[in-house]
Order: sequence, then structure tokens, then C-alpha cells
Amino acid sequence: MPGVNWDGVWNLVLACPDCNRGEGGKFARIPAPGYLLRLNRRNEYLIGSHHPLRETLIAQTGETPQLRWKYLKKVDRIATDHLPGERWKTKEREAPAF
Repeated sequence: MPGVNWDGVWNLVLACPDCNRGEGGKFARIPAPGYLLRLNRRNEYLIGSHHPLRETLIAQTGETPQLRWKYLKKVDRIATDHLPGERWKTKEREAPAF
């Protein structure tokens, strides 16, 4: 899909093999909206902690928290337009970090 760097650092998350590609895994399905909120919290945490990925996250998603959230919502909308269907969600095995 043009205009979106799907492999950008903003979209990287740790996932076990089962969640990523196993039975019931996400494959090409769009994650449930709650995961977008968690991704945003993770990104904001990394930016606020001056993590080495800070500058890359800002460059890829925006200068302010509002612009970054707007970017994530835009990407989510583009993804759902191109991959309609049920959103992916899994049972949590442990408490999420973000």
C-alpha cells in the first residue's frame, strides 16, 4: 500500500511465534483497536525515555503526541480499507507492558 512504511520502527512489536504466525495468529489481519492504543503508549514511552529509537519514531510518525496518534489512526484506516474483515485479537498470556 503506497504511502505507508509498514516495516517502519513505529510498527515493530515483540510477538511470540504463535501470535505472529501460528494457529490463530494474526497473519495479514488488522489488530483490534486496543493494540493500536498499546502501540501508541509504547512509542510514547520510548520517545519520552530518550531511547535510541526516539528520533526514528518521531521522524516516521510526527513531532508531537497528537500528530503521532493521528498518524497511527490514519495507518489503521488505510489498513482496514485494504484488508477488510474481522480484526485480530488473542488471549493475553501475561500482563502487557504497555
